[in-house]
Amino acid sequence: PLVPVCGGCPWAGLSEGAQLEQKRSSAVDALVRIGHMDPARAESLVAPCESPGERWGYRNKVELAFERHGRRSLIGMHDRSGTGVVKVDSCPLLDARHSKLTKSVAGALSYLSHSHGLDIDRVGIRASRRTREVEIALWTEPGPFPRAQVAKVLQEATRASSVVRVLTKGPKKARRVTGVERLSGAGCWGEQVAGGTMLLSAPSFFQVNTKGAERLVELVMEGLDPDEGDVAMDLYCGAGTFTLPLARRVSWVDAVESYGPAVRDLRRNLERAGLDNVDAVGGDAGREFPDSDADVIVVDPPRAGLAEDVVERPSGQPARAIAYV
Repeated sequence: PLVPVCGGCPWAGLSEGAQLEQKRSSAVDALVRIGHMDPARAESLVAPCESPGERWGYRNKVELAFERHGRRSLIGMHDRSGTGVVKVDSCPLLDARHSKLTKSVAGALSYLSHSHGLDIDRVGIRASRRTREVEIALWTEPGPFPRAQVAKVLQEATRASSVVRVLTKGPKKARRVTGVERLSGAGCWGEQVAGGTMLLSAPSFFQVNTKGAERLVELVMEGLDPDEGDVAMDLYCGAGTFTLPLARRVSWVDAVESYGPAVRDLRRNLERAGLDNVDAVGGDAGREFPDSDADVIVVDPPRAGLAEDVVERPSGQPARAIAYV
């Protein structure tokens, strides 16, 4: 029923089978149209699309939009046009145990906005079925902020294990994170994945489908078939989704990530896991390309893909396998 009004899940009106077939077709189309591959070869290479986890309630994260109207505010999802906000009492994509969090958070922030004049860019909610941890992240510009009141009201409304404020500066479409303030609780969010627990700060990326992330790790490891004597590279490694499982299987991992919060999370996760066979480097993958010769390589770039200079560097390695996520 939300499909006509909410902009978050425009494919939700399609059957699951139709969605999976369309996603597979998109991959085939990209290989043919962009990669100039023979259509028959592309069809033979692309496996059926997998759907790990539940059809609904599979997400560990949702983001809410915040819109001010004088001293009143509207908190919900972006509408289909992308220009307004629609109120949503529960998100059917968020883990079912936490689906009512959207309503609880919106109610708490509406109350706070009326009494304290809050101005928020957006609100992040992360909720784990496995660790039972919940984090509420308020993205705002630097400036005066009723920290104690916000922490108290959100804590009472959601029982969150962590409430943080993410400080950002710059133009709306290109804001950069300048800091994270812990308002209450742990100051980070934990999730169990691929046999270990990862801690993530609010700005760090993590796959929104935990079971999907585990299957993704399995597929990458199957493709690479790492050996205990191997040297591995993990470029655009984030907080360690592939770095940690690789480090448990090979002799050495060179991990490179440009985003500061993710680099700090990666180093913390490696320390907590007792893994000392990883060189975690903060910087651009092209400029900080490791000197060592790799046996296996993982690249997991942002949606824009690999820069041309980064494409050439792994291609010149003696690696027997490269996994491009």
